[in-house]
Amino acid sequence: MATKTVVKKKSTAVMVAPTEAQLAELGGAVEQEAGFERLHLPRIGFAAKDKTEAVGTGKKKTINLLMAAGTYFYEREGDEVVTREDGSEGKVWEREEIDEENPIEGILVFKRKQLRYFDEPNNKFISSSIFGGEDDEDPKKDIISLFKDGKKIDSGTVAELQKKYPHKLSKKNKPIPQLAIESICYVLVDGELYQMNIKGSSLWALRDYTKKVKAATVITRFGSKANVVGDNEFNSMTFTPVRPLNLEEVELAIETLRMIRKGINDEKAYFAGQNNDSEVDAKFEALTAGDGAEDKVF
Repeated sequence: MATKTVVKKKSTAVMVAPTEAQLAELGGAVEQEAGFERLHLPRIGFAAKDKTEAVGTGKKKTINLLMAAGTYFYEREGDEVVTREDGSEGKVWEREEIDEENPIEGILVFKRKQLRYFDEPNNKFISSSIFGGEDDEDPKKDIISLFKDGKKIDSGTVAELQKKYPHKLSKKNKPIPQLAIESICYVLVDGELYQMNIKGSSLWALRDYTKKVKAATVITRFGSKANVVGDNEFNSMTFTPVRPLNLEEVELAIETLRMIRKGINDEKAYFAGQNNDSEVDAKFEALTAGDGAEDKVF
């Protein structure tokens, strides 16, 4: 049987664009599901202290240095899938140390905040939803939620939540909450966007830097400084302006900033419209819980 080949005649009709009214009518025909796209970013981490590993016992015990204090590293989600203790599956984050001879230089595009605390007796991290931003007059007045093991365990303002957790004393005997505020920074490096969690002495260094420099308008070099306070030896981050942004970098930074702002607004709108608390808690935990890989290095 011969195969019939059909050749369609090319239309010469002039295409007329539909009107806004026609598109609006069709747009409401199928309900659009509420949602938003999460920024799932690779990370830049920093080792404040030496990371070591004990091998052997007794006289044969040796301490191996796995990562020196002051080391920066990239972390990206790999392809390998593992099963966690709770039976859920997740991908392994792969780590790549950054040569100190070639320090990171990038653009600090935006920063937000998060409360985090390591519950050492139970070997668990407690973290809040990410909050704050340029539109918040006073982010410490925000009502935020705390999560542990994928479940919401509390909510309140920053001050209310910090009162419920242990404090330690500073050198001047002032109480310091261990449910501490960290900065969540979004950094452009060679055109790629990363997330960087900054806390402790590095957070104070960042605050001093951003008071003196409009960080989003310059290339910043990320360095390290050794510190000794009593018996405590640690490194903190340093931030140095390298040069003003050129036009191409400015355009990329603005485009990235708009994307981040849209993500924040979409996220807030989505959760504001949810009524099922258990569903919201589960989804919000997926957005805000940190992976232990980078946390245990700080």
